[in-house]
Amino acid sequence: MLDVSLTDITLVVVGSLAFIALAAAGLALVGTSRHPLVVNRARRRSALRSLVAVGVALAAFAFAVLAHRLDPRLQSIPYVLGPLVAAAAGLIAFRLMPTPSIDAPTRRRAASVDRRTLEDYSTAAQRRVFQASAVTTVLIVVVCGVLSRPSLDGRWICPSFISAPCAGGGALLFPGWMFGVPALVLSAAVALSMRAVLRQIVDAPAASWPELSPADGALRVGAIRLVYRVTTSAFVLAGAMFLGVAAFPFINAAALGDSQMSAVATIAPLVGWLLFAVTVAKLLWGAVLAVIAVVGAVRLPRAPRVVSLGSVL
Repeated sequence: MLDVSLTDITLVVVGSLAFIALAAAGLALVGTSRHPLVVNRARRRSALRSLVAVGVALAAFAFAVLAHRLDPRLQSIPYVLGPLVAAAAGLIAFRLMPTPSIDAPTRRRAASVDRRTLEDYSTAAQRRVFQASAVTTVLIVVVCGVLSRPSLDGRWICPSFISAPCAGGGALLFPGWMFGVPALVLSAAVALSMRAVLRQIVDAPAASWPELSPADGALRVGAIRLVYRVTTSAFVLAGAMFLGVAAFPFINAAALGDSQMSAVATIAPLVGWLLFAVTVAKLLWGAVLAVIAVVGAVRLPRAPRVVSLGSVL
């Protein structure tokens, strides 16, 4: 009988996304279009930058999954925190690469000095969805920490609503502060990295030629869209994993707690199954966002046709 674990499935999914990204990027980078040379060059550099960032994020997630698999003493912590680790690594890689310049070969002495803001290149829906997913995940982490208690060896990985002695791990494993503290640190790292990346995209010198401004704006819109997709999917998946780990002690509360059927033992299984249903929904949503982010990252950013640039191109 084939023994397939959740980590095996996750690694297959990560590998499949990496293969899709490489294949799509290859087709995009070798493709031709009727845009001027400088626009095509900037679009390819932008796609390559996104591919590297997504590749680093997928590699970081795969490393977290392997760490969880190779060392059971880590109590699934690398696996649960994997999405946040991936997002932080991808954003840092994105930030370290130079912003593609659409008209560097023909740069005038001064580029456009018009004031630009994040609102110029992102939608209110993108910002609201990200904020909601980040705040929700942080609240889930904090609530799980508050509902936890230390195990017999002092690790905060046991549920406080079950009075049975808890040695840590197994059916009583709960995403307490041992999960929560690194999750909050990683959430802050993702938020700070994201802020730095968005500022880099918005503040990069604009095209000095008016004819190139629409194409320049399109590249910024595509880059910011990628950042929001990656970070939103990371927070959604991280929140889902916290809820998934928390659900099982609730579901098994009657069997794991005292022999007498207390109110907690009666209500907790219902809460557990509700948490499990929300976990499945959030995992599906996060997976869809992750796939969209990977596929969208390696496509050439759309750019409006440049009607004429005179003799500069």
